[in-house]
Amino acid sequence: MNRPRPTKQSIIDRLINKPGLRARINANCVSCIYDQAAPGSWRKQVTQCTVDSCPLFDIRPVSFSAKDSTGSKPLESGQRGEIRPQKLGILA
Repeated sequence: MNRPRPTKQSIIDRLINKPGLRARINANCVSCIYDQAAPGSWRKQVTQCTVDSCPLFDIRPVSFSAKDSTGSKPLESGQRGEIRPQKLGILA
């Protein structure tokens, strides 16, 4: 039996109740891109995001099981996301 897909708001509520910055970043990405009617989980939809002008693009959640169709490479174990200063409006 198929479970109903979670709503955008229920995912956001679950994420923002977790501690830490990662949960807030994930919630922001869900609020921006998740569509309950579209195929794929919220993480898969965020992985496929193409808004590379977003300051959070390089640190967005990435589905490791999905093929990388976005051109960005999932981080290796132990690596950290790099925030490019020009994306944040900071002169480098």
